[in-house]
Amino acid sequence: MLIDMDDILCRFSHYQLIFYIRVFVQVFSGAQKCKHTTSKLSQVYHCTGCGTFALHPLGVLKTNEKNSKLVKFGIPTGPPVSHRCEHCGHPHHIGGPIWSGPLHSPDFVQEVLDTASEKLCTFKRIQGVLSVIKEELLDVPLYYALEKLSGTIHVETPPMMSIRSAILNAGYKVSFTHMNRTSIKTDAPANVIWDIMRCWEKEHPIAKKRLIENTPAYNILAKQLEKDYSFAAHPAANPESKKLGFLRFQANPLPHWGPGTRATAMVGENKIKKSKRNQGKRKREASQESSDANQD
Repeated sequence: MLIDMDDILCRFSHYQLIFYIRVFVQVFSGAQKCKHTTSKLSQVYHCTGCGTFALHPLGVLKTNEKNSKLVKFGIPTGPPVSHRCEHCGHPHHIGGPIWSGPLHSPDFVQEVLDTASEKLCTFKRIQGVLSVIKEELLDVPLYYALEKLSGTIHVETPPMMSIRSAILNAGYKVSFTHMNRTSIKTDAPANVIWDIMRCWEKEHPIAKKRLIENTPAYNILAKQLEKDYSFAAHPAANPESKKLGFLRFQANPLPHWGPGTRATAMVGENKIKKSKRNQGKRKREASQESSDANQD
């Protein structure tokens, strides 16, 4: 949505408009605003093996050291990755451009939290989701899923607090995202993330028979550890929204919610699918009608 809106606004940069797409969007005019667009859009290089991603912005901003108001717009060099993934040796898919700028305004999110009434039926959901959004890292557009990191190297999935603590103990920032309860949104580079996973595998080794040559797991675990990471609990690993017991990730609306099983029918003592029972139904009915007519 942000990319489409930004594209439309750049075409009409001399106007100051307000669009209505379930939210109010304030538009600022000026050619310079359009030039900032390229720094907020990025191509994504996504590894087909381990899922590691790298962003390549369409444009860069260079601020004058003497006068911070003077900004020079440039085109970046690249790509940011080689032909093969440095972690697992597999090729990349290229996607995008995606919006790589901030996704929300912390001040606006806080204002909504302050003004939301507890009388609303959905207050707990609003409170939980917005609290997670407020805790998200603004300068990190994408995230990892913990179970996918573990699945790539076939290792036992570590507790979320342990991984978050390891990242924080290494001096990096980390947060959840409201999109996924097992998300890891961090400014730590990919080599640090995989090094932490190697540390975890060292403490929880996998069966050697699962390591097949030239697979992502084999290539990642074959590398030596750059350093040892501590999984000791970090004070900031547990976010405030979780400590306060907010409804951070929405539950299914009803028990057993979602697609059900195929309809079945009892035929004698056997349970068969209705679709199978109804095969040739019209022919059988026509045959029965013909038989009844002949008897008459």
